[in-house]
Amino acid sequence: DDFPALLTPSAQGLVRGQDPFASVVASYGGYDGPDDGLSPHLYSDYTTTSTYYFSRLMLLRHFGIEYRLPFYDRALVEYGARIPARLKLEGIERTKRLFRQAMEGVLPNIINHRKDKLGHSVPMKNWLRETGPLWQWVSGQLSPDAVRRRGLFQPAAVQRLIDEHRAKRHNHSHRLWAMAVLEAWLRVHHDGEASVPERQAV
Repeated sequence: DDFPALLTPSAQGLVRGQDPFASVVASYGGYDGPDDGLSPHLYSDYTTTSTYYFSRLMLLRHFGIEYRLPFYDRALVEYGARIPARLKLEGIERTKRLFRQAMEGVLPNIINHRKDKLGHSVPMKNWLRETGPLWQWVSGQLSPDAVRRRGLFQPAAVQRLIDEHRAKRHNHSHRLWAMAVLEAWLRVHHDGEASVPERQAV
């Protein structure tokens, strides 16, 4: 809700009338399965989030890492999509019910019964509170002078996010990272600056 307050008046004019949720709503188009509270959202994920995983494959391959998604087999995904939602969940937070049952006695209990898995998250909020290379880069992209020159965000509002995040009052890591990446992209593709050179092999 406070996103407009981050923008300068000229930037507000650029996004006025735009619906940021249009693509999310459109991702449910064409769904004709059961309205069970879960399956429509899985359908939306299949039509949107899948590209994220495949893009990550290409990114890792760039660094010489071969990454596989064994459960992203099309036949398996389509089969899983037809399984009723009531069989997939154990309450609200206990997910992967069928997988856990199938792996009972195959995987050690310490793995199959664990409850602290965090998915694909990285500790971005912590990294942006440390004075390391990542924070040095982000702070350079979002320095008051850089923000003022770009003219998209209010320098004082951006600094408030930084101060609140660094003081651990709020977690603004996703916004700070998004703004820093946007600034880096604009420097290369709008300003014509040279891209960041690849790291040389040692």
